[in-house]
Amino acid sequence: MPEPSLRELTVRYHEGGWCPIELPAGAKAPPLDGRTGYGGSDMTAAEIAAADWSGNVGLRMPAGVIGVDVDSYHGGDRTLAELFVRCGPLPDTWISHNGRGDGSGIRFYRVPVGLVWVAGLAGIEVIQRTHRYAVVYPSTHPDGRQYQWVDQAEGPTTGLPAVEDLPELPWPWIGELSRAKQADIGSRSQAVDLTGLTEFIEAHNAADQPSYVGVILAHFTERWRSGFSRHDSMQHALTWAMECVRAGIAAAEPTLVQLGDLWVEAVSPDARRAELWSDRRTTEFEAMVRHAVGKVRAKPEAEMHRLHDDIAGPPMRPGPPPLHEGGTGVIDVDQDDEERPGIFLDWSAFARRDTVERRWLIERFWPWGRSLALWAGAKTGKSELALWCAAKLALGEHPWTGDPVGPLDVAYFDFEMTEDDLDDRLADFGFDPDRLARLHYALLPPLHALDVEAGGREIEELVAGVGAQAVIVDTFGRAVTGDENEADTVRAFYRHTGSRLKRAGIGYLRTDHAGKDPTKGQRGSSAKRDDVDIVWHLTRAEAGVLLDCSGASRLSWVEDRLALNRTEASDGTLSYSTARLGWSAGTKDRVRALDAARVPLDASRDEARKMLKAAKQPGARNVRLDEALRFRRSEAERIFTGTDGSPQGGTTSRASGDEPSRQRSDQRK
Repeated sequence: MPEPSLRELTVRYHEGGWCPIELPAGAKAPPLDGRTGYGGSDMTAAEIAAADWSGNVGLRMPAGVIGVDVDSYHGGDRTLAELFVRCGPLPDTWISHNGRGDGSGIRFYRVPVGLVWVAGLAGIEVIQRTHRYAVVYPSTHPDGRQYQWVDQAEGPTTGLPAVEDLPELPWPWIGELSRAKQADIGSRSQAVDLTGLTEFIEAHNAADQPSYVGVILAHFTERWRSGFSRHDSMQHALTWAMECVRAGIAAAEPTLVQLGDLWVEAVSPDARRAELWSDRRTTEFEAMVRHAVGKVRAKPEAEMHRLHDDIAGPPMRPGPPPLHEGGTGVIDVDQDDEERPGIFLDWSAFARRDTVERRWLIERFWPWGRSLALWAGAKTGKSELALWCAAKLALGEHPWTGDPVGPLDVAYFDFEMTEDDLDDRLADFGFDPDRLARLHYALLPPLHALDVEAGGREIEELVAGVGAQAVIVDTFGRAVTGDENEADTVRAFYRHTGSRLKRAGIGYLRTDHAGKDPTKGQRGSSAKRDDVDIVWHLTRAEAGVLLDCSGASRLSWVEDRLALNRTEASDGTLSYSTARLGWSAGTKDRVRALDAARVPLDASRDEARKMLKAAKQPGARNVRLDEALRFRRSEAERIFTGTDGSPQGGTTSRASGDEPSRQRSDQRK
């Protein structure tokens, strides 16, 4: 059987949970730029398959793995012996060595994620995710020796270790080699044993919002299909899910079943990795679950309560049920239906209820009381547009039309610009600062980070103090202290700041930068799509900008795209206005249905829907029905104003014989 190629071996390393990097032939360095250190990015499966792999291969440590590199020729063997005395024995593990024959080599262990490790001791270095990497088989040492693997339990081997095969580093060693606080070490938040796992599953069956697990499943699916490490992505998903389980948001057993099914799909056809539970060994999936449960069990109870309230809402009835007159506080199931207090909807009454049109802060862009993310590449104009909208709301002028509207108090927290930058931008718009009394602008505010409790409390107090009904945070990455690439940072921002504003009915917009690959969305964690109602992507177009929220909106009645003209007047001032983007497929048929039902031009959506139903005409989704109503009005305005040279009368407008077409321009790109 032919020897596997270096590319095939590297693919196997990646499938085993490692993060391979390319190295020059016969050398330990240098790696390619951007692959190591704090800012390093791991190679995706596609990048690994496309790489040349004509030299050596290195392994960057995954999160939750360290390598203890013992250089006996620098005294590392003596230091290791001293550590054995202080910390006790180490479990058998896999060692990578270069054939020197003096006991030197790198020992690999799984460790808790998030600890800070020492760089090294005398003759020993700690290889970690942000510091160094390991050169491994089948690479060639600069002295000509080939790197080899040794399984301490079985001896030299040509097999490759998987991350799941690595043992856990004992806690006395963690205390010696890390900068963990003593309290962290004392809490022993390590992986639970099988008994602890069983007890945890049996004890957590409450499920106040089990559908939230779908968010976690979607996050993992997106990550592994985009080429990210399946092991790291599932470890994060399991920890997130077990937090929800402990908080009473989802039940343990069905949640693990769903994640297990997804893991099998992700690692197939690798039967060993796809095995979820086994009597013979600790599987990769079981090890990740046990680690997640151990980490979550060590979290404070108050943190779990906050997580529950942020996702599922506070308990509807934290105390005993209120007493009904003459009652005991418990609903009497023997009461007659008409006497029993009702908690379920009466569908007939629901259908006859009074409804109001959707309310907007800014029409077609920002619904009232809702949260938005606005992201774009550098120098694309996201902050310019955010300031334009904020100032126009404060001035009482519609941002797109300039028509007078009721002025609003807006709080703008700017973590990027200087006073000179702000002055230039206001001058570009021709805004008089003396008229901006309702725009409460905090320039480089001295606040706590917005992903911690103190920062959220400060924002809440400041916003309430000025009576703001809209808040803008520019930009997200500068307003938080955590790594914006981590989902925990996004969730903490929502927990401490976003949820406070949402409970108060205050809409907020946060700006964000594009990632290195704009096709994959805004910079950092995909959890940034989970904490807001709409995610707008802004791109430059020929005459202005195009906003697109396709697939990134929870609100069915918000259109997917909004085109804006960016116009420079003769005096040099800038302004924004809506541009015609074209009409979606099927608009002609919906307009014909409205005409057949004799729906007036000024009818609301609810009125139109009732008339369509009465006339037995087909209905449509809210956003498409709104679009058809707007089309009829725009056509009527065009005809009545004589733009086609022949004013006509009538109560309804007719769509043209051709399907309303989408405008083909750079605005579609």
